[in-house]
Amino acid sequence: MHPTKQKIYGVAFNNYRYLWLAVSLWVIFPLHAITHQLSVCAIFQNEAPYLKEWIVFHQLVGIEHFYLYNHGSIDHYKEVLQPYVASGCLEWVEVSEAATTIDQFNALQVRCYNDCLARSRGVSQWVAFLDVDEYLMPMQTISLIPVLNEFKEFGGVCVNWLMFGTSGIKKLAPHQLLTERLIRCSSSCYPANMHVKSIVQPHYTSHFENPHHAIFLKNYYQVNTDKIPFEGRFSPYIRTNRLRINHYWTKDEDFFYKVKIPRQKQWGGTPHVAHLLQQLNAQQDLHISRFVPSLKKILHSK
Repeated sequence: MHPTKQKIYGVAFNNYRYLWLAVSLWVIFPLHAITHQLSVCAIFQNEAPYLKEWIVFHQLVGIEHFYLYNHGSIDHYKEVLQPYVASGCLEWVEVSEAATTIDQFNALQVRCYNDCLARSRGVSQWVAFLDVDEYLMPMQTISLIPVLNEFKEFGGVCVNWLMFGTSGIKKLAPHQLLTERLIRCSSSCYPANMHVKSIVQPHYTSHFENPHHAIFLKNYYQVNTDKIPFEGRFSPYIRTNRLRINHYWTKDEDFFYKVKIPRQKQWGGTPHVAHLLQQLNAQQDLHISRFVPSLKKILHSK
């Protein structure tokens, strides 16, 4: 089985007449071909050292299928992804467009997300739309599925971040896990944690206009994990007692200074590094550590 390659400007992205027809058909016959309870969609660039850990972690918490969009990577990502493609649990799409500003990247990400909606509609009950530095986890259970089963009446569930810093780690060794070593994060009330990412039911979802939240069909909408409806990419308050995303935005110091900061500057951002790291390394959080033994066992057996 070979990875799917498709230019992003095609019917799936731009012909909204066909998209609306597809949406209408899946509203009428929404579940007859469902094969995955939960999938995940992400766009990545030069993240090969972290992809395997991200994939295996999400398999541990109930993700069954992966839609990954490569945005111009030049590292060894193919070597990492090929076994998962061969097993049938992962589809990767080569994105031909290059984004050089944050606005361009956000627009590109939205087009990829809408393509994923078309691919997953009628195939997956739920799809989580994340970045590959974001780890979605249940806070009270082992699997995400029982939590999501409580939200089937809604179009989507929105989950808050907890932003993580470098934890003073200069550079992760090849055998070290990001989820085990990066244990310092912002305070729970840090303003950026108001951001949400979406887990949606594709057959109730029209399209994305922003990478953080979707537009739903009539009578469907997004809620937070308290089942409170809201609009937009910022939650009315921060709630992480049911579901949470560990957002490893900086990774280690080597990645932060050599990749993250140059990328931010290229895209027009000018982060205040010292102040930012102080805020993102403010306290320790070990909630994800309960998954680490299983994660290490699987990764070290491969």
